[in-house]
Amino acid sequence: FILEEKMARFFASSRRQASMLLLASTTFHSTPTIAAFVRTTTATTVRLYHHHLTTTTRIAIPSSTVTTDYRTTQLFSSSSKSNNKKSNNKNSSSSSNSKHKHNKKKDRDLYRADRVLSNRGTGTRSQAFQLLKARRVTMITTTSSSSSSSTATTEEEDVIVRVILNGPADKIPMDAQLLLDGTHEIPQLPPLLNIYHKPRNMLSAMKNSEDERAHLGQVLDPRLVKGGMHPVGRLDYDTSGLLLFSSNGDLTQRLLHPRHAVQKEYVASVEQTVDVEKLSKMLKDGVETTEGVHTATLLNVSSSPHNNDSTVDDVDKLTDVRLVVAEGKHRMVRRMLANCGHPVVELRRERHGEVLLQDLGVGQFREATPQELKWAESLLPSKKKRKK
Repeated sequence: FILEEKMARFFASSRRQASMLLLASTTFHSTPTIAAFVRTTTATTVRLYHHHLTTTTRIAIPSSTVTTDYRTTQLFSSSSKSNNKKSNNKNSSSSSNSKHKHNKKKDRDLYRADRVLSNRGTGTRSQAFQLLKARRVTMITTTSSSSSSSTATTEEEDVIVRVILNGPADKIPMDAQLLLDGTHEIPQLPPLLNIYHKPRNMLSAMKNSEDERAHLGQVLDPRLVKGGMHPVGRLDYDTSGLLLFSSNGDLTQRLLHPRHAVQKEYVASVEQTVDVEKLSKMLKDGVETTEGVHTATLLNVSSSPHNNDSTVDDVDKLTDVRLVVAEGKHRMVRRMLANCGHPVVELRRERHGEVLLQDLGVGQFREATPQELKWAESLLPSKKKRKK
């Protein structure tokens, strides 16, 4: 009765027509919460949404009773939901509570539309607010509809549905497919992680207005920069190797802060012969520098392989020292080894946490593997984990 009354007001029609509309739809499994309709010359196509279930019905409603060609609105108010709850018995109430918890869990996967747009680099939160307020953003979704063939078998077909968002407060998935003004696709969120092989003689900064030295802002896609992609820490100007980019500030903080002890593995090329036991003990006990006492773990020492990119003429005289640290102070590895009697000639980072440089070419990017993304997401607080 309440639903018929609501729909009658929504369509500016009689309760009898609203009742006909409900009876015409044969796949209702729950109370419809949103209705959208498009007027044609002969009928009005009505879509009723049951969370993820969508029913499309064609019914002859006089065109004069439809006040607009396309709109979306709430049909069921919180007060009517409250009245329904009061009329349920204990078993129904228990079922309703279970369903409410399930829906609440789904709602956690939805975000305000203005937040989604601003996260995707369409502008500030206030600019996204104005775009949505002007109803310039359309969301594209796909729903399944049943169709019967001549052999009396029912097949599922995907139907593309375009919904114009009502305003900034609309709740949508973070990865929703969105269009601006119906034609321009709004880019998806930047990836959680990107891996870059930083060359030597490049600043680990997104801008450099002081001189002509190369910087990261020249190599990262501007769309990713606009979406909030940023370097995770930095490598020295004359240091090469693995540099992570992240679109999540919480992840960046956890990758860098010493209390999280995320390991970073380096290969340092030195000229002197290395006493492995002596160096290992010195690094383990802690090496004093101008910025404090720092520790490291020596993994191995080996003769340096031939490297065409090396800045040293006689490569055969170099020794590679592979070590792991859990901090990232400015020029820390170079200072530690220098204070141990082994000044660094070249330095390259090959691992950050569980992300490996491997054979990534100098100056090249690559996407994080599923295993690397899983590890990165495991570092985030539960409420900050990226939604699929």
